[in-house]
Amino acid sequence: MVQYAYDTLKSLGPQLPASPGSSITITIQPVTPATTSKGASSGGNSLGLDDSRTALVLCLVSASWDNPGHDTAVNKLANQIKDRIVTESKRRGLWNRWVYLNYADKSQNPIEGYGTVNKLNLQAVSLKYDPLGFFQYRVPGGFKLFR
Repeated sequence: MVQYAYDTLKSLGPQLPASPGSSITITIQPVTPATTSKGASSGGNSLGLDDSRTALVLCLVSASWDNPGHDTAVNKLANQIKDRIVTESKRRGLWNRWVYLNYADKSQNPIEGYGTVNKLNLQAVSLKYDPLGFFQYRVPGGFKLFR
């Protein structure tokens, strides 16, 4: 799967609009069962990764460019690469619903990947410690528990 991600970048990357400040990369980051099992042995974790019996691999498609006129084309290309990798991982039975929040794109919903029970638990904690919803409704940006 990692080879497929690399090959996808190699085949589609040349479509990146040319400019001195343009680049597109894929960062591969493993998340091992040794890491995810720590949550399970401590009573679980909010990310929903307790049941990971095999290594997960985060795949961050990252683009940079210096020409605002290329915004649409670069975003389209990055999403095309991401979509191909997701589709292939599903086809191979390797896909995991979890999306690392810090790497998530605005088109993704990482909190849904935590699972229904974890999301409900996080919402209950939010209501307990932030009953007016300041962090959910008054702080701009980011992914929100109630949206």
